[in-house]
Amino acid sequence: PGVNRSRRSMHCGQPMIRPSSAEVDRPSVRSLLRGSTLVFSCRVIGALATFATHVMLARWLGAEALGVYVVAFSWCLLLSAMGELGFGSAAIRFIPGARADGDMGWLRGFLRSSYAAVAIGSTGFCLLGIIAALVFDTLQPTTSHIPLLVASLMVPFLAFLHLFASVANGFGWIGPAF
Repeated sequence: PGVNRSRRSMHCGQPMIRPSSAEVDRPSVRSLLRGSTLVFSCRVIGALATFATHVMLARWLGAEALGVYVVAFSWCLLLSAMGELGFGSAAIRFIPGARADGDMGWLRGFLRSSYAAVAIGSTGFCLLGIIAALVFDTLQPTTSHIPLLVASLMVPFLAFLHLFASVANGFGWIGPAF
C-alpha cells in the first residue's frame, strides 16, 4: 500500500499458475519443441562452423596473422557489446510485456529510441576504436593497426545485428532470433 508501481512491474510479482497436464495445449508444446530443436541445431552447427573456420584460418594465415585476426575480432565483439548499450537485454524483457499489455505506442517508442540509441552508442564506440587503432599505430608503427581499423568499422553493424536478434527474440520469432 502506498507504493506506486508501473503496469510492467506488477505482473512480475504474480505467482505463476501451472496448468494441469490436461490443460496443456498440444500444438503449443509441438511449437515449443520445434523452436527448441531449431535453436539447439543452430547453436551446434554454429559451434562446428566456428571450430572449422578457426582450424582453416590457423593453417592458412599462420600463427602471427591468426593472432592479429583474433585480437581484431575480439576488439570488434567487445566494442559492439558496449555500443549496444544494453538495449538487447531490455528488448527481450520489455517487448513481451508491452505486447501483453497491448501498449503498441510504447512498443513503437521503445523500438525507435533503442535503434537511435544503439546507432549513436555504436558509432561512438566505432570512433573510439578508430582513435585507439591510430594511437596504437603512432606508438608502434606496423601494419597490424589496419585490422583494428576494419574491426572498428564493423562495430555498428554487429551491434545492430545483436539488437535485431534480441528484438526478434522479444517478439517470439525463434528462427530470425537465432
